[in-house]
Formats: sequence, C-alpha cells, structure tokens
Amino acid sequence: MIQRFRFALLVVFAALVCLTPVYTAWDDGLWPLSITVVSAPGSQIQSVSGEAFSSPEVAQQSLEHLAPPETFTYAAVADPFRGETLTLSVPTSVRTRSALVWSDSRYNQMRWLVVLAQYVDGRREGRLIEIPDLRQARSLRIEFP
Repeated sequence: MIQRFRFALLVVFAALVCLTPVYTAWDDGLWPLSITVVSAPGSQIQSVSGEAFSSPEVAQQSLEHLAPPETFTYAAVADPFRGETLTLSVPTSVRTRSALVWSDSRYNQMRWLVVLAQYVDGRREGRLIEIPDLRQARSLRIEFP
C-alpha cells in the first residue's frame, strides 16, 4: 500500500514538473504595413492618412467622423500626397509559454485600419479595412473613390 502511494506521488510530481509552465516570453513590436493608395482618373487626392486600431468600434467612429489621426503612434500621413506608399507601424505581440513537454504561442495584432483621402476640392472619403495577418502579408492596395 505504501509503495503504491509513493508511486502515485512520484507520478503526480513528474506530471507537475513536465506540465507546469516554467518559461513565458513576450515579444512585442511594431511591424510595418505598406499602403498603396490609388485614385480614379480625374480624382486628385491632396492628402492621405492611415491609422491602425485594435477596436472595430473605435475605428468605425473615426471613419464616421472622417477625422485624421490625432497622434502618429500607429498612423502615417502624406500631405501633400504624391502617390507615394504610406508605411505605418502596427503593434504586434507574441506570448510563448512552455514547459518540459509542451509549448503554446499566441499572436496578437491591431486588426483595423482607417484610410482617409482628402481631395483637392475639399471632399473627404474613408475606408475601413481589416488588416491582414502581418505574418502572412504586409501590404495593402486601396482605391478611391
């Protein structure tokens, strides 16, 4: 009976040692996203801005107000716009937890992009776009109007 108890304790201890997370790593960074903006013939764009958001509700609110970025932390602006590619930094993070016999990684990034175009005549237009998984693609093409 005592031997079975010791064996059971040994098995539980070994399972705890093998399965308990002993290492957690965070890798936070800013990955570049290139945005190519194209306008229809006859539509002359004066300025373009793009801003990344983590919340679709906040992104939608920004789009509804056609408000240019307040800060440039996760945004890029071309004013005047001369057809150049905008590059903005999108926050990403990877969390990895591991033990002796397993490992688990979770990837996260901002998912929403609002791109605004202001035309020479003063009109403004915007687009709400889902940012692709930046591990797969890091460029977008957006057409106005």
